[in-house]
Amino acid sequence: MKTLKIIFIPSIKWESLHQRPQQIALQLSKRSKILWIDQPTFFLSAMLKAFLGKFKMKEQLNGNFYIVRTFTFVPFSRVRISNIINEVIWLFLIRIYGALLSWKNGDAVCLICHPLFMFPLKNFSLVYDRCDRYGKYKDIKFMMARRQADDIKFMRKARLVINSSYSLWKEALNYNRNSVLIRNGADSAHFKKACSLSKETDKPVIGYVGAMAHWIDFKLLRKLAETYPEYELHIIGPTLAVEKNQDFMILKRMKNVRIFGRIPYDQLPMYLKEFNVGIVPFISDELTEAVDPIKVYEYMAAGRQTVTTNLLELHRLKDYIYISKNNDEFIRLCKQAIENPKATPEELMKKAFENTWEKRAEQIETEIRKVLH
Repeated sequence: MKTLKIIFIPSIKWESLHQRPQQIALQLSKRSKILWIDQPTFFLSAMLKAFLGKFKMKEQLNGNFYIVRTFTFVPFSRVRISNIINEVIWLFLIRIYGALLSWKNGDAVCLICHPLFMFPLKNFSLVYDRCDRYGKYKDIKFMMARRQADDIKFMRKARLVINSSYSLWKEALNYNRNSVLIRNGADSAHFKKACSLSKETDKPVIGYVGAMAHWIDFKLLRKLAETYPEYELHIIGPTLAVEKNQDFMILKRMKNVRIFGRIPYDQLPMYLKEFNVGIVPFISDELTEAVDPIKVYEYMAAGRQTVTTNLLELHRLKDYIYISKNNDEFIRLCKQAIENPKATPEELMKKAFENTWEKRAEQIETEIRKVLH
């Protein structure tokens, strides 16, 4: 069996929160050659970091996995014309890297994790990994419209469309019959470590791990903390995007709320050990109805109970997690999850080990080989 050669174009930087792109790429590199072309960094920032020894143009993670960094050159990237110029430059750099590789045989693919306004590598088979409904992000209006149009364009062009949720898969079938459903997962062995660590606080802890962004129901979090002053609410993840949100500002000042900010991935089990319950406090809209939250698998791998808002994708896990119909029920179920766990830690971990990133990558590799032959 020939080794797959994959140029991986992610939706996030390698150093960002450890999410689906990083996990899938690492697992694929066990059997495939991976060139990860990182999301661009503004060149002045890159030069400063390089001077301080914090930036590498090229990095080798293992025998099969290389990372190369790219740049933007025009400031104010949220301005329409700057955004377009920077993306053109980035696509040009991707073409240069692709040409230097000279991977032109039938086993070379370009795996793209988000829609671009053009396909950068003509000599590669396009594999499109969709993990979000991109046109529904609350961003600049022209970017929302463009993302939606490019999303459809990429679905039509791809030799294979991979979808992380049932909703996305059903949507993709309208544009490309060669669409498959491969959900998210967890590094179960990593998060299992939380079970062997001793809890330090005597108080029950309700916790959230993940980015704090517009899809979080901050009014719900505030009401949760107000309802249970005897519990602690731990929030782990970057908060820069919501620092001006009024409910979040109030939340930060509450005595039973602890905001930890971004925590390195390898340290997360140390924080999850304090959790009694992990929560997914997402609002319900067109964006969140299409998500398969990674954090649910991670909570389960850590043997922690989970309470979530009413997300369509999670109903298949209803025997293992609590799913609320409304905010009042969400708050009630958090208490119930502490006092009456839905499943034992062993049952939760067993379910999580059925949904590892290793198994997801094996599925992806199998599907890629199907379209190449």
